[in-house]
Amino acid sequence: MEYLQELYGLAARMQWLIETLLNLSRLEAGAVHFRQETVHCRTLIRAALEPVAVAIELKGITGDVQINGSPEFTGDLQYCTEAVCNLLKNCMEHTPENGRITITAQENPIYTQLCITDTGSGIRQEDLPHIFERFYRYSDFAKSGYGIGLAFARKVIAKQNGSLQVRNAKTGGAEFDLRIYKTVV
Repeated sequence: MEYLQELYGLAARMQWLIETLLNLSRLEAGAVHFRQETVHCRTLIRAALEPVAVAIELKGITGDVQINGSPEFTGDLQYCTEAVCNLLKNCMEHTPENGRITITAQENPIYTQLCITDTGSGIRQEDLPHIFERFYRYSDFAKSGYGIGLAFARKVIAKQNGSLQVRNAKTGGAEFDLRIYKTVV
């Protein structure tokens, strides 16, 4: 039974890898047509947390969601959910047991912003400029990551009039800053 569970986990990870690579290739080829629907940040965050909720709980990581008002933007909920899920997965994998992941959402007249911060060790300065490159695996994570989740997330956000940046948080850990602009920038 233990081997079957391990095989199931490996098969699920392989399926995710193949689907993400295909979706990334479709994005780069311009073969994806994004829906233009109202995306409510509460719905987006809830949907993005669902696939990683059990793993976060098993690690004892505390999730903290802070939403100011009712932020929303125009975009494709399905693709944005997958992009945010990839960010959350990255944060979860780099946050030690009993750590914290904080998600904040807010809106202003120019853009809607989601910030996802973890309490991991952060990202080395020399790795920061490359973190969103396809197949780039920064040194502390090179053994188990594939280097496509963050590339996919950035591509999805950029194709929807947005930006995705990363920096080291002042309190330690990584901080992903996702913005969807209301007008073309």
